[in-house]
Amino acid sequence: MRDCIICKESFAPKTVKHLTCSAKCSKANKLAKWYAKIGKATCVTCGVEFQPKSPVNPEQGKLNRYCSLKCRSNDPAFFEKRGHALRLIPARKGQNYSYVHFNKCRVCFNLFTAKYKAKALCSDECRKVEYAAYLESQRQSQRQYAESVYKPKEFNCKECGKAFTTVYGDKRKEYCSTRCSKKHLGRVAKGKRRARIRGQDYESVNPFKVFIRDKWKCRICGINTPKKLRGTIEPNAPELDHIIPVAQGGSHTYSNVQCACRACNSKKSDKVIGQLPLILPGGRGIQSSALFAHITVAPARKIGVSSA
Repeated sequence: MRDCIICKESFAPKTVKHLTCSAKCSKANKLAKWYAKIGKATCVTCGVEFQPKSPVNPEQGKLNRYCSLKCRSNDPAFFEKRGHALRLIPARKGQNYSYVHFNKCRVCFNLFTAKYKAKALCSDECRKVEYAAYLESQRQSQRQYAESVYKPKEFNCKECGKAFTTVYGDKRKEYCSTRCSKKHLGRVAKGKRRARIRGQDYESVNPFKVFIRDKWKCRICGINTPKKLRGTIEPNAPELDHIIPVAQGGSHTYSNVQCACRACNSKKSDKVIGQLPLILPGGRGIQSSALFAHITVAPARKIGVSSA
């Protein structure tokens, strides 16, 4: 048996180190050791010596100046240090009081009252404005970073063949401009639409692929059709010609189109003139077929026409 060092009651210790009889006495023992370690202090208001709960260390600026909240409230120096000299609690005993700060909004720069000095925004509208500005600054910084690490890419325009280099945010990959894009897609859609109306086979035909296949030569008269004359009204300007016209039942496919000069294409009109390059087994057909094999195109489709 052993006597508890706090309450002096006898108890049976479980180990040799047990000095207290219960958890309550154990806590009181630890608190007594802590108080003995930190020492005592004297209240600057009433002059009474008291036991502080935190260490007293003047060298580190840790001072326990008041024995209670009442003594702290009665000390004017406490409020002067914190900028509350005009709001002393003793002058308002028995009254309701609150500290009020006059702050300037950092968005609209208007004065407003706040409970805390650190409050910087006067309303929800100003918070939304500041948050929107923050998001915009984030977008700008992210864009600047993306532009700094972006690697430009070079493409050849599918319409005019002109080489162009992309910049950050530019989604162009096939056409150098909106004009070339509309021009090319409109031409392709026009041929497909004509063939679809007549119930013929059709596919997306790129005129430049046909011109390259035919080596930029008219398949009717054999004259050279320079690339730079494409889209002009010169007699030897390259144009896409249907060997069997769509009006005569021809298809809008690579096998039924050829390069023709503007003069021959005008004279031909809707007559069948030329050689089907991918159907006939000899002559230019074999040569064109070999060139055409390297060009990837969409599969041909056929839409039935009602007999009504």
